[in-house]
Parts: sequence; structure tokens; C-alpha cells
Amino acid sequence: LFLIPFGMFLAETDVWLMDSAVFFQWVGYVVPVFGIGFPQAVVCLARHGQNFASATLHRVWTGSGLWPFSFWLLALGPTVPLSFLGILCLSNWQRRAYFGFLFHFLVVNVLQTQPWVGDHIRLLLPWMIGASGVIPLVISRLAGATARRWISSVLTRDSVKLPHLPSQARTRLGLAVLVSVLLVISGLVSTFGRGREVETLYDRSAEDMVNWVKSNTDENAVFFGLDEHGNHPITVLTGRPLFLGYHGWAYRYAYNLQDRQTLFEMFFRCPFVPETTSETEIVEKAVKEGRVRYLVLEKKLLKRLNVTCFGDKLTRNIYRENDLEIALLSW
Repeated sequence: LFLIPFGMFLAETDVWLMDSAVFFQWVGYVVPVFGIGFPQAVVCLARHGQNFASATLHRVWTGSGLWPFSFWLLALGPTVPLSFLGILCLSNWQRRAYFGFLFHFLVVNVLQTQPWVGDHIRLLLPWMIGASGVIPLVISRLAGATARRWISSVLTRDSVKLPHLPSQARTRLGLAVLVSVLLVISGLVSTFGRGREVETLYDRSAEDMVNWVKSNTDENAVFFGLDEHGNHPITVLTGRPLFLGYHGWAYRYAYNLQDRQTLFEMFFRCPFVPETTSETEIVEKAVKEGRVRYLVLEKKLLKRLNVTCFGDKLTRNIYRENDLEIALLSW
């Protein structure tokens, strides 16, 4: 939300450069906000380029293989181009205010603050609020004053006969209606497309596993292996801590996950053999200090982890359900 007023501040550069009163009004806002946000901004920018940077320069459309305009046209239909056309339809002061929303949109497109684009994209909601107010103005301007008066007269007339509408006004009104229909269709396509999907967050097997974990493990026992499972039932429903959980939890608080991730990766280099004694000691110390007691072994993890490296330190299959296995780690 800080980006929106900051964009407004930039849009009024020509005003506050000429009017000291306006400048000091903005200073009264900008200075406290920068003071509050500066520590977090420093941490985020200092970690740029690291594996677990709190903010990373990344274009949200990169993974789609599309150009930015094509990406947003397929994602939101005509909403994005219409929101930018709004600049042409607003008064001077409205344009300056709305520039803050467009500035927010542009920054969110290139500065990613969450590990998953799907989580990061939610930051566009403030821009959607601004765009939802501007797009009707664009459609109204597209229809033209003549068409607007004609619609008003149609709605207020007692006679069944429609008043005359010039051909040019009919064309503009037709374009406005077409754009409105496209907006509705793009929303319906997305809504009905999602409506056909059946989503189950937790099924009966997950409920059985949760009950077993609650009954058979200490509430402070740390689980290892659920590195990217933000909604895994062990994470959400048992209250058991993780050695390395969903990265998005830590991103917003600028917590440095790099050291923990390095230790996590050591598990996959099979350190529990004589020739890697130094790594064995590092991992063993970290696991003991972190109170890691259980490994959650799923197909994805078993493809990377050679469980034979643990030898007699690992007791497998203390719980098993479908493709998931919980193993006990002893030191």
C-alpha cells in the first residue's frame, strides 16, 4: 500500500517543485513512512540475488513464455489495457491520483516478494481496486456524450418509440457495449473454469495421519522434509514445528533462510559416511539443536534422499499412508 501514495507523490513532481506548501504536505507523509519502512527495505534489498532474498527482481510473466501484454490479456482480458487507457479519460487531479495505482501495478510486475508467483500476484489487489473505478469511466468516454444522453432519454421516456441516434454515436455506443461484454465474458470464463475443479484440502487419510501424529509424537518434536508444503496437514493441523517450512512464511519477515537451507541440502549429499565426517558433524549438531525427530518421506523426497546413509539412526515406516511415510530419527 505504500507504493500507491508514493506513485502519487511522483506524479505530482511538477506541482510540489513549484509550490512549497504542497511539497511540505508530501514531506509530512513521506518522511514518517520512509522511517517506518526503511529497515525492512534495507534487509530486502541487501539480500537481492541470494537464494532466499526477501525481494527479487523477477518479471511475473517470465514463466508463461508470453510477452507482458499477451500474458495480462489472457489472464484478465481487457482489464489491464482499459486501466491504462483510463489515464486519457481522467481529469488532471484524478490522473495524478490514479498514477499511484499504475505505479503499484508496474512495481509488483517486476519485484517479486514471495517465492511463488501465485502468492505474490495477490499484491495486485490494490491496483484492481483503482482499476475497477477507472474502467467504467473509460467505457463511458468511449460511448461518448451523445450516446450517454440517448441512453438517458431512453430510460426516462414514456413512449415506446426510441429517439434517433446518429450513426457515429451508434458506432461508439456499439464499441462501448462490446468492451463491456468482453469484460463480462473474461470474468465468466475464469469463474466457470474454476467452478469445474473439485478441490479437497484434506481427505480422510490426512485426518488419520494428523490424529496419529498428535497421539504419538511430542508437541515440540521437529519434522524434517516438508520444505515447500505450506498447507500440509502436519504443518497446519498438528502444530508441530518444521526444520524448514514454507519459504513464504519467512519472506515477509525478512528472515534469512540461507543457513537453514544449506543444512537441509546436506541431508541429500549423504553425509553419514566416513569420508564426509565434517559434514556429518555439522548436520548432526544442527539436527540435535533443532530437535529434529521425524522425517516425512514422500516420493519427491525419496528421489533425492538416499535413506541408507542414515544407517541405524533411522527407523522407517513408524507410520505409512499411501505415498507418505514418517520415519523416526535417533542420534
